[in-house]
Amino acid sequence: MATETLVTTGDDDDDKDHYEIKEELERRRIIRLSMALLQRIETDDEETTQKWTEEAKKLVECRYGEEILNLVGKLYQLFAHQAFGSRKEGMDAKKDEKQLKTDTAVKAMKGAMKMMSEETNDGSDGGGLNEDKLPDYVETMWNMTVMDITSTIREVVFTLLYDHSTPKEERKKRATAIQKLGEIYETTKSTSAPEREKSVRSMFQSATQAAMEKTINEARKKEEEENGKKKKIAKKD
Repeated sequence: MATETLVTTGDDDDDKDHYEIKEELERRRIIRLSMALLQRIETDDEETTQKWTEEAKKLVECRYGEEILNLVGKLYQLFAHQAFGSRKEGMDAKKDEKQLKTDTAVKAMKGAMKMMSEETNDGSDGGGLNEDKLPDYVETMWNMTVMDITSTIREVVFTLLYDHSTPKEERKKRATAIQKLGEIYETTKSTSAPEREKSVRSMFQSATQAAMEKTINEARKKEEEENGKKKKIAKKD
């Protein structure tokens, strides 16, 4: 009984320490991201706006760049409105945020349940990635990513806009700049063909190829190390 109590207590302490470490790492991450955003919006003029636009045009051409950039832009505007918009803008923004979170959570849960059901029905142990099921995996992972991005952007924007060590007028300027940046990010669209690398199967093939290359490189490195050891032994002899 005493041993069980000691073990349980130890586990609880480990869990507590682990949680505190995660909290501290997350706090530092938010601070770094907040400082990066602050540097980006410090200057709000025509030249800066052009720079943001050119940057957005490049980012949307990355894989899933359009989806992620448009989402970030939408969130920038939502949270800027919540902090410094009119009463109606603030209420609408909170309503839109709540709807986004609810829809995304429901989709993620349904996707996870669907995958679990399919694995159970076909006897799969979940150890492999079936290409036919990849769209469901990608959709579920995307919805989980949206949830994480939403939470992170909220913390980052509010860190800057509710920083009471900064005068209110300065924080209003920040909100205006964040809103403008958000508008650019949300409205910038990819000019590439729809099938270009946004294809789920293309992504599957790229991931498979990358995994194979990594395995081959690791095998070669291991072989080189073994050969190196053998040469050292031969020299000693």
